[in-house]
Amino acid sequence: LYDKLVSQSSLASYYEEQDSILSSVEIMFNETESTGFSTTLSSFFDSVESLRTDPTNIIYQNELSTQSQLIVDSLQSLNSDLNDTLDSLNTQLEDEVETVNDLLKQIVYVNEQMQNTGETNDLLDKRDALEKELSSYVNVEVNRDSSTYNLQISGVNVIFNNTNLHE
Repeated sequence: LYDKLVSQSSLASYYEEQDSILSSVEIMFNETESTGFSTTLSSFFDSVESLRTDPTNIIYQNELSTQSQLIVDSLQSLNSDLNDTLDSLNTQLEDEVETVNDLLKQIVYVNEQMQNTGETNDLLDKRDALEKELSSYVNVEVNRDSSTYNLQISGVNVIFNNTNLHE
């Protein structure tokens, strides 16, 4: 049951993070019935159609020029906002990699203590708590079936034979 709890905690964290990222992107587009990029794009195509009906009309030409500039401005703004979000996510990811590596080191330390002093409930509880915290960052799978402790992140062994660490 504990392994399922860790697995589901990892899955819940994944979906919460995905929801947060997609919500921030959704806000950037600011789509309503009367505003947003789709409205700007629709106005642009309307001005193209107006100009197509009367290519020599100065008013239609100016309107197309204005709508074209609005499209360019909107795309530049969206691009800037998306790049800012990407930069922020990359910074967050770098910080979380450091946190994950720190948690892995703590688990290895607890495993070393258990090898030296024997397994105690306190050490097992501490390792369980570290595994659960780790699962909030990454997909964790723990194998305690054999005489050695092995921990995988997304199918890759990161702790094997109790204390061998691969960050």
